[in-house]
Amino acid sequence: MSSQIKHEILKILRASNVHLTADQIYLKLKDRFPRLSLASIYRNLESLCRTGDAGKISIEGQAARYEAWKGDHYHIHCTKCGRIEDVAIDSALLKELNKISALHGYRTTHLKIDFFGICDTCSKENE
Repeated sequence: MSSQIKHEILKILRASNVHLTADQIYLKLKDRFPRLSLASIYRNLESLCRTGDAGKISIEGQAARYEAWKGDHYHIHCTKCGRIEDVAIDSALLKELNKISALHGYRTTHLKIDFFGICDTCSKENE
């Protein structure tokens, strides 16, 4: 059953246009798999992250979110509602950012860039 659950989790992540918590994934699967536990969801998510099929987004004080791996990309987080969106960064800007590590004698192997702010929806609610 574990490989079937893993396959179903990955299917849910690929179909989702938002970054999901383990609880949200569990709720989507529990009716089809009545013996499924939340612990099983976590085990399978960690396995998918280890193999590179999924990514985990961790923010202090919030539940981890998961997504199907889409290659290198970055995130913007709303500090009010917790929404997370993917952000594309121009390759010229990435080259400039990589120069920062070279200035300190490092060779960049990967970047982790997170933006934080207030989304349009939350901004409009404050007006």
